[in-house]
Order: sequence, then structure tokens, then C-alpha cells
Amino acid sequence: VEEISLDMPVTGFIDEITKQNIKAYPNPVFSALHVPNLQKYNHVQLLDVKGQSAGLMRIEPLVTTINMEMLPAGVYLLRMFGNGLEDQLKIVKE
Repeated sequence: VEEISLDMPVTGFIDEITKQNIKAYPNPVFSALHVPNLQKYNHVQLLDVKGQSAGLMRIEPLVTTINMEMLPAGVYLLRMFGNGLEDQLKIVKE
């Protein structure tokens, strides 16, 4: 399983990103994306390659999985933010 992360902000979305070394698996993903320590953020947002939001959700305590089953195949940017933190990962959905 290859872990992919973006080290630079997407123009127009993020001014500054903390480097938290966030990992997500499996990547590529078919249905359930596991993100350890996801609960340290308040929200996650999925953006498609056009920068359009494919979903925004508030993180509940103990949640470490994001359901991606209903999304079409493609490349997404997973933005995690809140509690003074902001990180992002490139996710491939099969």
C-alpha cells in the first residue's frame, strides 16, 4: 500500500499547512479510507481535481474511517482541519 501526501498547498485553498505526517490507507481506496488520528481535527473535506467539494463532514469522537464508496473513481484531495491544525492528502479512489 502506497501512502501519498501533498507537501504544498493547493492554490486558493490553503495558506499554510502544518506538517503532521498524516497517513491514510488503503490508497488507492475502494470504499473505506482509514485515517489514524483523524479525531484530532474538527472537519474533513474531499475536493475533486477541479477543486470542487465532493463532501464535508464534522469529525465525531473515535472516528478514523471515511466512507468513499459512493464517490466516482478519480483523484481527490482530503483536507483535514480544526483545532489549530490543517493537513491534506492526495487520495486515489478506484
